[in-house]
Amino acid sequence: MAQFTVDSDSLIATKSEVAAGSDRLRSEVALIMGRVQQLEGAWQGTASQAFQGLAAEWQALHLQVEEALSNLAHRLEVAGTGYQQVEHDVASMFR
Repeated sequence: MAQFTVDSDSLIATKSEVAAGSDRLRSEVALIMGRVQQLEGAWQGTASQAFQGLAAEWQALHLQVEEALSNLAHRLEVAGTGYQQVEHDVASMFR
């Protein structure tokens, strides 16, 4: 028989921390991308084009990270609330 212990409140709190971290990351990336976009107007040529391609690649990767963090936060919340509901249901059976 499987045994497990879980602190559903910790799961939900961690969800909030992951979401807040994702928000901070999004803000920092916006600042960095703003600076990169300023460069685009001041830099011309082959090297600039290569750099812009790399910046676009990096931004696409960031979107994947952002999506992964969002999925993680969502799953932590679902797990936490699910465990809370199960605990409530089991406790209700003995009342």
